[in-house]
Amino acid sequence: MVRTKMAVWEGWHLAWRAGVCYTAKCENPPDRHRIWFFACDGNKILYSGKGDTALNYANIKYCDISNGTGVRTSLFVSGCRRHCENCFNKIAWDFNYGKPFDKEVRNQILASLKPDYIGGLSLLGGEPFEPENQRALVSFLHDVKILYPHKTIWCYTGNVYETELLQPSASRCEVTDEMLGYIDILVDGAFVQDLYDISLRFRGSSNQRIIDMNATRAAGHVVLWQDDPIFADHKM
Repeated sequence: MVRTKMAVWEGWHLAWRAGVCYTAKCENPPDRHRIWFFACDGNKILYSGKGDTALNYANIKYCDISNGTGVRTSLFVSGCRRHCENCFNKIAWDFNYGKPFDKEVRNQILASLKPDYIGGLSLLGGEPFEPENQRALVSFLHDVKILYPHKTIWCYTGNVYETELLQPSASRCEVTDEMLGYIDILVDGAFVQDLYDISLRFRGSSNQRIIDMNATRAAGHVVLWQDDPIFADHKM
């Protein structure tokens, strides 16, 4: 049986099971306009953070094999201003669509990542890199990396990495660099119907790139992710 652990940390009364904090109460929270999150391990508080409550999500797919390598949990956030022609998920353009990404949902996703057979988390949309969504997601991604440092985070964005995420743009904001730092694989570029190719793995059109972010950071320039050759040349 998994035991419940409890602790008091800087005025917060916390309870958690299996590394996931499911109760956090404070009589005088530092910021009443935000919701606070905690990552716990053993008898320690590994991380505390705060995130905006405005994020909605359109869908969550558990045990997903379509949006990154291995078996994954995929979170589809709501809100996108790009509006690509023939987008596969137009319903998620609306920032108000879906359900709130609240503490309960957040903790359910964290718990879903725990099994060894789960390779990591994938973020899709909507658009994870809309500034509002970045501000709500960044502390959550921090928690994922604290709890599961060996699991990967894939993120899909319509933005081009060098020109829209690294340079001033409508998408870049004060937390963009931090969010990029948590991502292992970035699939960038808008979907272009004329470049649609059903044979491509993990992307819809040939202009989109699958960027190995760890290799990119080490090299100082974009390094593309290398697929298994059996898939890369479309031979089975």
